[in-house]
Amino acid sequence: MKLLLRVTVMSACVGLVMSAWGQQAQKGAEVNLSSDTVASVGGTPISEKSVSTMLANLKSQGKPVNPQVREQVITQLVLKRVLLDEANLQKLDASKAYIEKREELSQNLLIEMLLSEYMVKNAPTEADEKAEYSRQHKLLGDGEKAVQYQLRQVLLKTDQEARGVISRAQKGESFETLAADSIDVNGRANGGLIGWVLPYELLPSVGTVVVNLGKGAITAAPIQTPAGWVVVKVDDLRDYKIPSFEEARVRVRQNLMLKRQQVIIEGLVKKADIKRP
Repeated sequence: MKLLLRVTVMSACVGLVMSAWGQQAQKGAEVNLSSDTVASVGGTPISEKSVSTMLANLKSQGKPVNPQVREQVITQLVLKRVLLDEANLQKLDASKAYIEKREELSQNLLIEMLLSEYMVKNAPTEADEKAEYSRQHKLLGDGEKAVQYQLRQVLLKTDQEARGVISRAQKGESFETLAADSIDVNGRANGGLIGWVLPYELLPSVGTVVVNLGKGAITAAPIQTPAGWVVVKVDDLRDYKIPSFEEARVRVRQNLMLKRQQVIIEGLVKKADIKRP
């Protein structure tokens, strides 16, 4: 409901901006803007460069860019300036809450830039992508189909706690209820549901167990992972058509980038002088 309300409000705001421009045109109001300015709000220019930057970002994400999208981008920039002007008028930028949030956002941006710069210098090549695709295909078998598993998990700190969860499950307690004890916050929120996965997408220690479980089965013993001891349930199984390299290429590339990011993070953590009581 909140999301729907937000979309509705933003749509109404876009309509208001478009209506204001229409009224301006009907009145024959004279608009004098420099060649590199697409609009202005209270005398503050909206530059062509800012529009081009947003359009370039959309294009890099595979989204369409056309005259209609360009107008939407300009409208969004105008709305942004209108809201910023009001926030500045109320001096919200001097509030304690803003200063704390700005620091958090600044830190997150720096981390994002660090990882982005690393990936630019270490981007996977086509050869890397094909090698990774071949590796994944081999794990799925030589045929055109594989089996996909819908899983739930409960993550615990100790082997003893995990065995207690298995015992409760064997006595008939629902897995969704058991997930409330998980140390994984997201798992607690959705009954431990992981979703549909292929065996190679799991940790090897988990994947080798899952492939031997049928629908509705729960691991007979806890599985040790770097995050803790896990108990897994197979909710369902289904056939999975193995995609061609071109069909899977985007996902393969994303997986490679995530793995390489993980490598740099682990390396930095190992080098860091980390102390705690």
